[in-house]
Amino acid sequence: GAGAHRDLHSFPTRRSSAPLFEQDLSDFVTNLFSSRCSAIPTSSEWLNASLGGGWKPGGVYAVNASSAVEATDFCAWCAEFAAQRRFPTIFVSRAISKDGFAECAMARHCGVDVKELSEYRKNGFCDGDATMLERIVEGGERLSRRIAPYLVMIEVHSEMTASDVRRVVRTAQDRVGVDRDLPTLLILDQLLVQSSDKGKPSHTVRERVHFDENSLVEGVKRQMQDSLVAIIAAFSRIETLGEAKFEKEEVNTALFHSDLRGSHAADCTLALQSKCVKVRSTTLERNFNQFDLAREWYKRSHPRFRGHIDRLFDKAEGNHPLDEVTSSYARISLFGKGSRTLANPVIIYERPYHRFRTLNMEPIGLEKHDVAFDKNSPEL
Repeated sequence: GAGAHRDLHSFPTRRSSAPLFEQDLSDFVTNLFSSRCSAIPTSSEWLNASLGGGWKPGGVYAVNASSAVEATDFCAWCAEFAAQRRFPTIFVSRAISKDGFAECAMARHCGVDVKELSEYRKNGFCDGDATMLERIVEGGERLSRRIAPYLVMIEVHSEMTASDVRRVVRTAQDRVGVDRDLPTLLILDQLLVQSSDKGKPSHTVRERVHFDENSLVEGVKRQMQDSLVAIIAAFSRIETLGEAKFEKEEVNTALFHSDLRGSHAADCTLALQSKCVKVRSTTLERNFNQFDLAREWYKRSHPRFRGHIDRLFDKAEGNHPLDEVTSSYARISLFGKGSRTLANPVIIYERPYHRFRTLNMEPIGLEKHDVAFDKNSPEL
C-alpha cells in the first residue's frame, strides 16, 4: 500500500515542472519540419517547384509588383504561411503599420472585405451580424494560435541599417524560442534603396531593382551570410509591358520578358503582375489576362507539348472561375541571373481581402513528359 502510494505521487502533478503535452507536440512538430526542410515553402506548389523547394536560406529574392499594396500583400501571404509552418518569420516594413498589417491579416483569414472590416471596427461591431462576428472571431483565433507565435512585425524608418536588421532577426529568433538551426524568413518590405552616387532614394525601376554596394539589402545579405536566413526584398511599380503583337501566330518575345534586371544582391527576381495586357495582331486587338500569358509562355517554351499544356491550363481555368470585380489571375515571372526567365507560376489575387489563392495546377505536370519547370535554372 505504501509503495503504491509513493508511486502515485511520483507522477507529475499540476504544480510540477513537467511540460504540458501542448509543448511536447510543439517541439515535435518544430523538429519534424526542421529535420526535413532545406527551404522555407510557400503555399503554392507551383511556385515551390519553380524556386527549387521554396525560399532557400542564404538566398535573396527581389519581389517587384505593379503597386506597393500588391507587393506587401504578396509578402504577407508568404510570411503567414511560413509562420504557420513554425518557421521564425520577421516582416520589416515602412509601407504598413502594425495595425494595418493586423487588419489585412484578419481580412485574409476571415474572408471579409477589409473596408467592411474597418467599418465594423469604427462602429464597435454594433452593426455586425452574428455570422460575420463569428467569422472574425474564428479568424482571429486561428491567427493567434497558428501564426502569431512565430511572426514578428516591425515598423521601420528609412534610416534603418543592416546592423539594426541583424539585431531584429536575432531578437525575433530568441523571442519565438526556436533552434537557430531552423531556417528563418526575413522580409524587407518597401524599404528605400540608397544610391551610392547621389545618396538619395532611387526613383526608376531599374535603379530600385539594381542594388548597389551600400544598399540595405546588400548589407543585410553580408551580415546574415553565416545564418540560415532567406531574404525577400519587396519593391513596387514594375515597368508595364505595353502593347504586344502576334507575329506568325506566335507571341512576341517582348510580351514575356520585362526589362527588369537581376540585381547584384538578388539570386532571383520575381515580377508579380496582375493587370491585363493589350495584345494586337494584324487583324484584331484583345486583352490577355496573366493566366493566358503564362499559357502562351509555356507553349512557346515547350512547343512539343502544346496540346498537353492547353489541357493543363483549360482544366485549371475551369476549376477557378473568377469574379472579375474582386479577383484576377496574377503571374509571377521568375528571372535568374542575366534576366533569363525561369518560370511563370500563376496564382489568384483577391484585392478586397488582401490575399492570394493558389491555383490547383500540378507543377510536375510537364515533368511527367520530361519537361521540368526549372530544368535549366541555377541553384538559388
